[in-house]
Amino acid sequence: MNYAVVMAGGSGTRFWPVSRAHLPKQLLPIFGDDVLLVQTMKRLEPLLPPERVLIVTGVAIADKISRALPGLPAANLIAEPLRRNTAPCAAVAAKLLADRDPDAVLALLPADHTIRRPEVFREVLAAACQLAAREEVLITLGIAPDFPETGYGYIEMADRLGRENGQPYHRVAAFHEKPRAERAQAFLAAGSFLWNSGIFFFRAATFLAAVQEHLPDLWARIADLSGTEPPAEIERRLEEIYPRIEGVSIDVGVMEKVDNLVVFPADIGWSDVGSWTAIRELHPADENHNVAHGDAVILDGANNTVFACDGVVVALGVDDLIVVHTPDATLVARRDDAQAVKKVFDELERRGLTKYL
Repeated sequence: MNYAVVMAGGSGTRFWPVSRAHLPKQLLPIFGDDVLLVQTMKRLEPLLPPERVLIVTGVAIADKISRALPGLPAANLIAEPLRRNTAPCAAVAAKLLADRDPDAVLALLPADHTIRRPEVFREVLAAACQLAAREEVLITLGIAPDFPETGYGYIEMADRLGRENGQPYHRVAAFHEKPRAERAQAFLAAGSFLWNSGIFFFRAATFLAAVQEHLPDLWARIADLSGTEPPAEIERRLEEIYPRIEGVSIDVGVMEKVDNLVVFPADIGWSDVGSWTAIRELHPADENHNVAHGDAVILDGANNTVFACDGVVVALGVDDLIVVHTPDATLVARRDDAQAVKKVFDELERRGLTKYL
């Protein structure tokens, strides 16, 4: 049977000061009326009811997640006591679901992305889950790029292996880290590179076999977890084992090491909403390529993004800036530094200003 695992524990640091530790990006209505997490659930609903969706989040925001999703069964909300990146998150979820259903096929996806063509996404999801149920493969979803983005990792496609329900899939040749501008332009021109969406599909058993091989220490920690235990017992066990688990991403820990990884390229109108520059893809711009939100006024300037969450903000005669104003914190940054906003967290922490994080 097919399931979804939604990773909802991220901190959204690059969206500071709107995204905070107590109210991260996935719990904000950055695009549309619903918060990003609810948008993600609504995309899944036509294929997967809440009973077959597992949400993995952090202890600090688990109550907020629960309130945002009143239809989610209590046993389907897993609260990690510590942040340990995506490989442990995926492995724990896969182990719990495999215990409940030995034939479980998982769609693993972040809670805080936007997808403007949800019907196409669901077609790819159905095809990928069908392939994963039949073949011993791990599957990733690659996004056909339409500009040389330097803020995303890339997946290099190799030969096409076939089609599933009309959806082509390819062998993965390599993963590439976020490139510099010149290399991103070369990736776009080559036509065989895709943006790494961070969305995966696999049989739980297939993925856990890869974890056993490539992350044996992680497997040793979670092997005794049981998805059939009461939620309180699972929570107790996670509190016991997580301090001894090393953090590693699913890409680095597993996907870059396996030889049975395939990719479905797709054009689904995707954005990871990963920084303030992504807002330009989601909100309309004026004739000078300015994006204004709230009571923001931009005069005699171009290529600015101005978010006024409290009061009025006026940008006069400036170009290429990001300005975000909230009741207790204001960000002013060059547009090219959007990916570096997460450095603010380290500096505020160093100065003892953690109340603003």
